[in-house]
Amino acid sequence: MPILTDLWLLIIIVTITGIIAGYIDAAIQCIMLKVWGSKKSASILQLHHFTFSIGAFLAPLLVSPFYSGDDDICSDSTDDNNEPVCLGIGDNNSILTPFLISSAFIASVFILMIWLYFVDITEKIKEDNQESADEREEDSFRDLWQYFIPVILFYFCIVSGENVYQSNIFSYAACKVGWESGKASILNSIFWAGFGIGRGSGIFFSRFLRPSTYIIIDLIFCAATATFLSIYPTNEIMLWIGSFTYGLGIATLYSCGISYSHELTNVSGKWIVTFGIGNAIGAMSMPILGTGIG
Repeated sequence: MPILTDLWLLIIIVTITGIIAGYIDAAIQCIMLKVWGSKKSASILQLHHFTFSIGAFLAPLLVSPFYSGDDDICSDSTDDNNEPVCLGIGDNNSILTPFLISSAFIASVFILMIWLYFVDITEKIKEDNQESADEREEDSFRDLWQYFIPVILFYFCIVSGENVYQSNIFSYAACKVGWESGKASILNSIFWAGFGIGRGSGIFFSRFLRPSTYIIIDLIFCAATATFLSIYPTNEIMLWIGSFTYGLGIATLYSCGISYSHELTNVSGKWIVTFGIGNAIGAMSMPILGTGIG
């Protein structure tokens, strides 16, 4: 993507990437729910989402060394609100290198997935976990649509809240608060560190806490952090602590929502799309709305 200069070609590539990633993510979660059932799959779902947070945490650290100190993230000019105008990464930054590193890793994972497919790993796992496999029939849409509407809204809120924060915290710290780009990048990594710790600890705590209880605890964390960040929006200590605790609180909401829903009804088949709908709406709309509002 760093070598693309045509906007529409970039949009097409990003869209295709998102569609493929969505299919893969949904398929993996379907397998987990179907093979391990509602109880045993809870911690496995947390593990699945924990691996995402590892990559998200490492990404800013991977990119940071390739930022040139000669390119300022903000210019000396200001916008209509007398705020510095952000110019992006600048021409002296070798952004292609971290993309190539990531691409090599993705290619390795692709080869591994192809091998697992040909050795029929799914059937082998099913044979070893027959006692926990979920054999329930999926309920009809007529019976579930009233439940699915708030579920979609729930995922819209948590995904948009996550995306808006992690997408804008770097620019906010660099342009609004006046931090250097390296320091702002570390702040972004602090968010993902809290996010990763939240999901990592969820692997353990999800064995003892019901999904509904876990969701309530997470929401309290998020609400408290958002309140303090609103009161002290430019306080450096609050930004460090708030970024960590917000990531910690929002981390396990996604997988807990799936586990909670799977306790009520079988969502290991076509109804897995319900979570993806809320996810997609939140991911697509709120970065635009959040950036515009900010």
